[in-house]
Amino acid sequence: MKLAVLSDAIYPYHQGGKETLHFQRALRLARRGHAVRIHTMHWWPERDGEIVRDGVVFDAIAPRVPMYTAGGRRSIWQTVLFGLCAIRLLWSPPFDVLDVDQFPFVHFFAARLVCTLRRRPMTATWHEVWDAPYWRSYIGWLGPVGVLLQRLAARQADLVFANSALTATRLTTWLGVDPRRILILPPSGVETIPNREPLPKTIDCIFIGRLLPHKHVDLLVRAVATLPDVKLLIVGSGPERDRLKSLADQLCVGSRVSFESPGSHEAVLDRLRSARLLTFPSTREGFGIAVLEANACGVPALVVKHPDNAALEMVKDGDNGIVCDLDAAAIAGAIDAFLKDPSLQSRMSGAAYRVASAYSWETYVSRMIGSLQTIVPSNLEEAA
Repeated sequence: MKLAVLSDAIYPYHQGGKETLHFQRALRLARRGHAVRIHTMHWWPERDGEIVRDGVVFDAIAPRVPMYTAGGRRSIWQTVLFGLCAIRLLWSPPFDVLDVDQFPFVHFFAARLVCTLRRRPMTATWHEVWDAPYWRSYIGWLGPVGVLLQRLAARQADLVFANSALTATRLTTWLGVDPRRILILPPSGVETIPNREPLPKTIDCIFIGRLLPHKHVDLLVRAVATLPDVKLLIVGSGPERDRLKSLADQLCVGSRVSFESPGSHEAVLDRLRSARLLTFPSTREGFGIAVLEANACGVPALVVKHPDNAALEMVKDGDNGIVCDLDAAAIAGAIDAFLKDPSLQSRMSGAAYRVASAYSWETYVSRMIGSLQTIVPSNLEEAA
């Protein structure tokens, strides 16, 4: 099978959840003998517009431009530019199916035109659905435009891969997508965890992710400020980084709150394996792959209650993690109780391993291929 993927951000140049998803499944599809080509922006340092990495072709259909504004919001210019450049897929090498990443929406309409003219089916990988109030808070008076684009984009695909049950429900009830065109396909991650000896637990709490307002890392810093001797490692980059560093200094916890830019995936996993608890107070997650990867390292996760947080689907309170209110005092109390109870840490670590063991990238890819066979049976090629 020849699979084309359209996404403006990719691993290893970006290390978020959706970028990891696209890369890990592309890697395994390629290993099975399928031809995978990812159409994206020109992220790599080489001047060549096309490179091959781990058997996957990366094709630059757009120049590299900033994806975010200084305020941490998606750049409208980048969104429009990438959408226009997606028209280039009319002249790209042949493909059997085109999978389109959800964000940033505009490229969906170019992709639909391409698939219609080339007579090929189109799928979509969908991470989350935003309501009208959130769109207004995100882009102000353009909020209704975002709502409309989201609704129209969701209806372009012949099949939608939803990252969580929450996203699938909202696609159906909020955006009117036929539930028969939706497959719930949560990301995985167990195979990406190295089978090594346990590392010493030198990190009390760790956060991993892009530093954006909805991640609420500021509450985490405030919580740790009330817990003497507790150390927090923040692994991530983003527009909130400088503000968070200033906050740590203001609260006089600069010596206990440290920051690292994300390195290789393996380096991030080693940091996870050295931690006692993943603290992940994000209120808007399409799935929360960091939670799964933490569990696969035997690390429980603290998440917060919020209707937009699909990471809650991964955590059973008191079993493989902790669910608490979005409040610095509540987060501090949960961290304190966890770190003071070694038996609780041991029990939750075992439960975390068990939860993660149910997820596999190989199973994910097998289900993905099976679903594609229902829409492109005549185009599929024999592959190992």
